[in-house]
Amino acid sequence: MHAIVTDAYGKVRVINVWENKVICTIGGSDDEISDKNWRIGGLYMINPDEAAVIHDSGKASFFEFQNNTRKSILDIGEQAKSFSLHGYQDKLVGCFNGYVAVFNEEKVITKFDTIKASCANSFENLAAYGRINDRCVVYDVEQQKDIWTSAPPPNDELGIPLKDDDSSIEFYNDKMFLVGQAQGGVLVYDLRAGSEPIVRAKVFEEFPAIVMRNFGDNIFAFGDTSGQFRYGHVEYDEEKDKITNVKVDRSFYGMTGGIVDLAKHPSAPIVASLCCSRTIHLFDTSKTLKEAAKVAYTKVMPTCFVLRNDELPNEDSSEADWDALPENGEGIWDNYTPCPQSKKNKE
Repeated sequence: MHAIVTDAYGKVRVINVWENKVICTIGGSDDEISDKNWRIGGLYMINPDEAAVIHDSGKASFFEFQNNTRKSILDIGEQAKSFSLHGYQDKLVGCFNGYVAVFNEEKVITKFDTIKASCANSFENLAAYGRINDRCVVYDVEQQKDIWTSAPPPNDELGIPLKDDDSSIEFYNDKMFLVGQAQGGVLVYDLRAGSEPIVRAKVFEEFPAIVMRNFGDNIFAFGDTSGQFRYGHVEYDEEKDKITNVKVDRSFYGMTGGIVDLAKHPSAPIVASLCCSRTIHLFDTSKTLKEAAKVAYTKVMPTCFVLRNDELPNEDSSEADWDALPENGEGIWDNYTPCPQSKKNKE
């Protein structure tokens, strides 16, 4: 099973996670492009064999994995930290610190300014930007303007505003989105229900919720700066058409140094965490184990990744072996051969 992993130097790697093996490395200085400011902050799979990324240098790169090459590079804006990249209709929407760029492989379609932010994400024609101790702002990409602003942070009993540091954003749909907080909490906003959060939940005790991912079917994953990976869900009321709670269902063992990104296998019950320890950890959600089923190394500081829709390798299972045994036990020792050392000790 393969993962496509981007890094802080503008490179893309195809990694066989099951065998802990780097298949190829594309981009960066490998094709005579300077590493400086080429960190990749957003990755989007256009189709199973093609991907686009955005760099802090204000450029976009397009890759194809039939021949594992970079197809093209496009200037889309000025140098700024890149946050996320998503597809919308036949276009790509890239969120940078201070602007949104809408483009395709041939040209920049439009570009408009936004607030300076600590995190940002997009969904369809919406782009949400979060800040440190300030309000979130949502933009309509087609109208190129802000359409919603969150309420200011509430005050404590002494009248002092509570810390409100936004560290991650993930959309539920085109009406609701979640904001991960540096204090370990998650806020849920409904664009139709005013500027106050409709849900305040706690997913981590103390560390920032720096990564959130929507895996579909109301399932969300959360990662923090200590390497914890938690798997949960949002409770959605269909009659009221709103989220009523965010809950953590289980935790997986992570690595020190923090979670960089989270991903789900498109067709298997496999989720994965990408860590600052330069590792990918695969977890099987159909089992109760907290330990990773597989660990692979990415070599360089990673930034984003996706799991490709590969079939999982067949591995021997003790449960399968027991199922294959005859009920009466007949013939199970027919091919038994004692090891030479055991036979010698017995003699």
